[in-house]
Amino acid sequence: MLLLPLLALLTGCATVGTFQTADTLGTGAFQVGLEPSWWGVAATGEAAGFLHGGVSARYGVNDRLDVGGRIGSSGLEMLFKVQLTDPQSGGPIVSIAPSGGGFGALGAGGGAGLLAFQVPVILGFPTSGGSQFVLAPKVHEYLILAGTSDDSASLSLTSLGASVGYAARLGPGFRLLPEVAFVYPVLGAADASDQSSQVEFLGEGVLLQVGLGILLGE
Repeated sequence: MLLLPLLALLTGCATVGTFQTADTLGTGAFQVGLEPSWWGVAATGEAAGFLHGGVSARYGVNDRLDVGGRIGSSGLEMLFKVQLTDPQSGGPIVSIAPSGGGFGALGAGGGAGLLAFQVPVILGFPTSGGSQFVLAPKVHEYLILAGTSDDSASLSLTSLGASVGYAARLGPGFRLLPEVAFVYPVLGAADASDQSSQVEFLGEGVLLQVGLGILLGE
């Protein structure tokens, strides 16, 4: 059953959304994002969902590079964004914004960890008043690791997806960004010390996130 591993992965770590505009902040600028959302998973005729909350912070290292982090009910993430187009051009904007997070736990005789990564290409289309339509196709990866002194196992899930949103500028340093994001699992791989590796082309199931980014600061 695909629903259970998808739900376990979704509740464990990094967001599938983007919650940002395509342009970088600029040298020395700082931005905080409040990110309430609803997450859902559907597979093989079953579905489940729950509410989620996150807070992000980003800092402009220079005119083309932002760094930051996110903390939420799903864990911790590191955030990066590199703007590929000229920050002064005023036209459509293209950036790449890799992010990743995870956590681990140790117990008597063993431990486990969950990692998640995504690499979106963010396309921004400026509109009137400093607002922006945002489209972000992405590759998403979940990885679970577990082991004891005698055995070890791993499970990975590779997905393709996208997020779509509109960042409405409502005032200086204040934007609202409603967004819908999804990823579609295409490849699963499992490996254990007591059996041979297994790779499966999935082609079923979807992870969905519907949320609102409240962006404070430039």
